[in-house]
Amino acid sequence: MSRSFFRKLGIAALVMALFCLAGYIALGWAAWARLRWVERLLGEEKSQRLWHAYDTAMATLFPGDSDGDGVCDGREIFWHSDPRDPMKHPVMYGRWSYDGFSGDVQELVGDGAIPFQSFERTLWVSSNEPLQARGYVMADYYEKFDFPAGFNLRLTPPAGYLLAAPGGKLAATALIVPVAHDGSIAFDLQASADVANVPNVPAMLQINNATTGESLMGELRVAHRWDDPSIAPTVTIQRDDPVRPIDTTCHLEWHSGSTAEVSLIEAARDQAGAPWQQIGYVRFPETSCTFYQYRNDPTHPRSILRGLPLTYSGPLKFRIIPLRFAPPQ
Repeated sequence: MSRSFFRKLGIAALVMALFCLAGYIALGWAAWARLRWVERLLGEEKSQRLWHAYDTAMATLFPGDSDGDGVCDGREIFWHSDPRDPMKHPVMYGRWSYDGFSGDVQELVGDGAIPFQSFERTLWVSSNEPLQARGYVMADYYEKFDFPAGFNLRLTPPAGYLLAAPGGKLAATALIVPVAHDGSIAFDLQASADVANVPNVPAMLQINNATTGESLMGELRVAHRWDDPSIAPTVTIQRDDPVRPIDTTCHLEWHSGSTAEVSLIEAARDQAGAPWQQIGYVRFPETSCTFYQYRNDPTHPRSILRGLPLTYSGPLKFRIIPLRFAPPQ
């Protein structure tokens, strides 16, 4: 074959590569601009996947964090933010982790489901043992993404509450909490034995960017709780519920002679030493509820929109803790 043939072949390959690159850039621009025709053409799930792919590409190309706000420069550009202004970045939210599982709690006679706990909910904290708070920092409410190295939160406890790194020594002082690459955070929180709840004046755990001092995710309400002995509920498992076919339905029932205000529902992996997670509550005199455990189905759109990784969909164990918000008389 002649040299001319190979020259033409090379030019054709170059033109094709440039054409593909132009198409990739044009599609990325359409995703960045959130053009409606993209979702109409691809559908919601595929357009979300496309958006996440370009978001990840920008974060990979520009991984630095020039302004120290916890969001890398490439991601700020893609999110229409300003990588040079620490006060302009995607809105950050927090979601509590359930040790790899997640789901909804719903009262059998209630008026709606309680979604898996977000940072807007109050943490009910005991003085008998620390609450092992584990969660994720996320953006734009449901989106989960990677964070640059060196991003830390500064947590300041309200009067009468103690903080510590996981398993560390509790103290009534501010705590620096590192945000892992995947957004995960962890800390322990405990109430002092003599701290009282003031009606209509919630205690607030302040969350700030340790570098810029900016308040992130608002303030987290905490409340001192006094527990009665825990109760092991009767659990009925139903799989392939026609109403929630991709989930496992767990019906919980229990008997209690307590006069406490609330029944706190906790769950854990059915394994020795697995940590208990607060998954919801019902108010007295209710003595039953339903927990819909999300199955580990990465193909389901919820896995994309919710952002939280569901790494465990195996058996769970449950316990009910009757509690009140004032010491028993």
